Amino acid sequence: MRDLGLAVTVDAIGNIIGVRGGGEDVAPVMFGSHIDTVGTGGRYDGLYGVLAGLEACEALNDAGRTTRRPLALVAFTNEEGSRFPPYAMGSLVYVGGLALEDAYAIRGIDGATVGEELRRIGYVGAASPGFLTPHAYLELHIEQGPILESEGVVIGVVEGITGLSWTEVAITGRAAHAGTTPMHLRRDAACAAGEIASTWSRNGRC
Repeated sequence: MRDLGLAVTVDAIGNIIGVRGGGEDVAPVMFGSHIDTVGTGGRYDGLYGVLAGLEACEALNDAGRTTRRPLALVAFTNEEGSRFPPYAMGSLVYVGGLALEDAYAIRGIDGATVGEELRRIGYVGAASPGFLTPHAYLELHIEQGPILESEGVVIGVVEGITGLSWTEVAITGRAAHAGTTPMHLRRDAACAAGEIASTWSRNGRC
């Protein structure tokens, strides 16, 4: 971002925002994505939106063009939530959906907290999340499903995305001998769990 002449700000949740000046002092068009991924997410999951934003800024520089509105390229923190729940943390804090101090206190799968790790890597910026209010937001993303390819479509417009619900369920059964107790006399917790998972999956919720 700095190599392209963008004014870079890191906010208090670690979001990275680079602004390319526009012809008018008005709200910017924000675009970008995230640079964290998951093991099977593909190397350009999220990152593609950030790389494409860098390329757009470079192309404008090369062409000597100034847009009317400033452009704000963003790389949001912890959008996947694979280490620290919930997913979309950086953008959620940015829009006020999650309090900053609450986000700092979240403990990851390895025992560290978000606040501890941001301080450790030097990404607790001075700017308050949400310091820049965009005129519009645009995100380019790779589809991780098979729909575009199966329909022979090159690009599509997103109308909705996955909404995750973190739910913990405890099922209490009763111990019984598997070989001598018929199913109608059992209270098998594993069977109940399987029924729940199967029902949710059939309804498109897993």
